[in-house]
Amino acid sequence: MNNLVWVINLLHFYFYHWYVKAMRFIDDVNPVVWITRTRAVKRFHAKKRIDNFEKLVNKAFDDEKVGYSSFWVTMHLIGLLVVVEIAVINVLIFITKKDLLYWIFDYGFKGKIIFTLEISILPVICTYCCVLKNSKYLTYFKDFKSMNRKNTFKYGTVSLTIVLLILFLTYLSFDLLFVIR
Repeated sequence: MNNLVWVINLLHFYFYHWYVKAMRFIDDVNPVVWITRTRAVKRFHAKKRIDNFEKLVNKAFDDEKVGYSSFWVTMHLIGLLVVVEIAVINVLIFITKKDLLYWIFDYGFKGKIIFTLEISILPVICTYCCVLKNSKYLTYFKDFKSMNRKNTFKYGTVSLTIVLLILFLTYLSFDLLFVIR
């Protein structure tokens, strides 16, 4: 279980790292950021005692504890776990040779609600227990940030490989569904 928690926190850390890098890249081409760099806007913020508005916004976005980026990265992690869950359901459908979704949806609206709750609540609980409970991710972030450059590259590559492998296996699981139809 600890290895799974470690891998999920590794994915969470690298999602955060990639998201922040992507946001910095987007800032370079974002016209709103260009406007905040003009003299008039800088003078306006200087009157409100804000020296560097861009740095203030980046601090609010990039704060690991309560920043905007942490929220979105957690949502991406939950989305990845939903994709894993869908792949597992598809493989179960292939193994049993029965369409479980038709069986679930035969119960009408109640079946759809139950399926939707199950598909969404399980990843949320998993993410809460592995990442968010007692702010575990902050200790993992500290550990991952203290890694040397070689390990950072290695684990970044491992994280990217895991994400691509999950997406590929999900694609294959949908391919399996077409085999039984």
